[in-house]
Amino acid sequence: GKHTKWFNLEEANKRLTGIPKYLHSKVDKMTVVDEILIILAGDLVEGEDIYPTQNNHIECSAIEQTQACVQSVWEMILEFTQIFPNTSIRIETVPGNHGRVSKTANEKTNWDNVIYMILDMIAKKHNDDRIVMNCNFDAFRTFKVKDKIGMANHHGVKHTGTSNMREKVAGWITGKQFDFMVHGHWHEWHVGNWLGRFVMANGCMWGPDDLAEQMGKE
Repeated sequence: GKHTKWFNLEEANKRLTGIPKYLHSKVDKMTVVDEILIILAGDLVEGEDIYPTQNNHIECSAIEQTQACVQSVWEMILEFTQIFPNTSIRIETVPGNHGRVSKTANEKTNWDNVIYMILDMIAKKHNDDRIVMNCNFDAFRTFKVKDKIGMANHHGVKHTGTSNMREKVAGWITGKQFDFMVHGHWHEWHVGNWLGRFVMANGCMWGPDDLAEQMGKE
């Protein structure tokens, strides 16, 4: 739903549905891929009342954003099944902050969760054993990947340069017992090793905008 001179719903669809082919081009032909894990880490929609002037920067309402997002994500999932025909596709989810309906509503009342619920229903109706949709409405999600435990949380941590941030990571490690963490929120892609745990943050799909310029980020 974000609208800039570089980005709109059509461009969002192209970028999402282009992921399977891009990943396939990076896989060595001798490599056997037995499972693809898709982590939907929140902020799938731009929302419409997250900050005061947001309605000047969106293409359509939150419900229309949700509809377009479900269509694009499901198209991406089907593309994965076609390009990797002998591979299972597993989807793990956590909600973000842009999907929230209001600051006073229940935390689970979130457009991201509506997307996940609809995708879950479509996957069940599609009746393909290769597609496993784990629909989670909570802020944290832990899951197994072979012999590792992963954790997804939308907000994550911006950095580990302060004792408070390191204390938060240490607390999560103790409480969640994860080997790697995936998060979003900060509009900046990075990977690292924090306190002995692998951490990956996704970037921002729409690319540059006023916020990125203010933050000094590409």
